[in-house]
Amino acid sequence: MEKYLVNVCVTVGLAVLGWITLTLIEVDKKTAEIAVKVEANNAMITPIWENFISEVKNGNIQKSDATTDQESTGQTEVVSGSEAEDQLQETSRFFGASALR
Repeated sequence: MEKYLVNVCVTVGLAVLGWITLTLIEVDKKTAEIAVKVEANNAMITPIWENFISEVKNGNIQKSDATTDQESTGQTEVVSGSEAEDQLQETSRFFGASALR
């Protein structure tokens, strides 16, 4: 009985070690893929960032709070009464009556 118990414990221990090894290999592969993607993103973003920094140093950056050449009056057109009814479109008969009764 003791020999059977020892064999089961050794088998379970080896299975756990094998699972841990496979999991670590899979995690290492995913980490390598992520590292390649990060390097590619860094290669794409670096020129854009360097261009932005040089524009800031030269003072060529457009400011978001600058005034524009188009000014808003702040007023909206209000349509009332018969003018509003003229602008409404008549619904088709298909949608006006229900097909299911």
